Amino acid sequence: MKVVLWFGPVATSHVAKARIPDADKFIVIGGGCPPGGGDPSCQGSSYFSTLADSWFDGKQYMPKLLRSKGIDPTATDLEVYIGSFSAGHGAVKKLCMSPEDRRLIQGIALADSTYCAWPNKVPAFSEGYVRYCVDAVLRPRLFVATASGSEDPAGNTPPGNKCMLAIRDEVEKRTGAMFSPTTFWPPGIDPQPVAAWQLGNCILADYGTRLTHPQHATRLASQVWSQLVTPWTSSPQSCFTVAAVQPTAPTNGLGAMLAGGPEVCTLWGRWPKGAAIPPPVGLSSTERLVAAGLGALAGYGALRFAQHRAVR
Repeated sequence: MKVVLWFGPVATSHVAKARIPDADKFIVIGGGCPPGGGDPSCQGSSYFSTLADSWFDGKQYMPKLLRSKGIDPTATDLEVYIGSFSAGHGAVKKLCMSPEDRRLIQGIALADSTYCAWPNKVPAFSEGYVRYCVDAVLRPRLFVATASGSEDPAGNTPPGNKCMLAIRDEVEKRTGAMFSPTTFWPPGIDPQPVAAWQLGNCILADYGTRLTHPQHATRLASQVWSQLVTPWTSSPQSCFTVAAVQPTAPTNGLGAMLAGGPEVCTLWGRWPKGAAIPPPVGLSSTERLVAAGLGALAGYGALRFAQHRAVR
């Protein structure tokens, strides 16, 4: 069973197409926004945080949440995908805290929902998002975030794109690997981001001021789900690829973490922990040569990007 849960100050009409087409259930937990219209800015993050607390059973959030929606959390074929806009982060970040809850979530797509605290005007990374993003680096999970540069007029919170960069920096610290400019952002998405980065299945897209905050839900989210999330769910390997995540290169700082999970995402797909990584099969000698060249090019690009990041 495939389930899509949407959080945030949105009505169903705002995100009706931001979903997996073959989802068995599509549920919008929107905080009372009027269906069929209205500005998508109805409830604050504290509302969604309190809502999440009502699902907490002392250890997890997801089982009680799913049961409240008529879904059996123990179903062996259960696949849960989460979308969130704006203040929905108040709930979603909590759903990502425990490994037991994260195992129930196959993918997360945030539509300008990376907002965070701002102590001393320094964006603070969101712990739940960081934990899930690290999972998406090392395991077949998907984390996609689009963020804007929309300023809070009162100055109480940083723009979402600054919070997103705080997530990126913390994920790099915990994995010992570097994000690189992504090659997987679909070219058909309009508009394109100002910049986008990827590490494993963690993909971050900074839209700056190219879209308004509400447009991340009403215009961009449906494109992200149809052109990025949906293809990922139907992939036989359920893995995007990135040269930096290679179990054959344990000296890159990632080796110890790669050994800790049940599966890892590699350049050629998904492999059980401890399995020998065979060469890719089904490729001609020419294709192998091209793949090797692309791998070398990606490695050089990652090195140059790291050097750039070191002096920025």
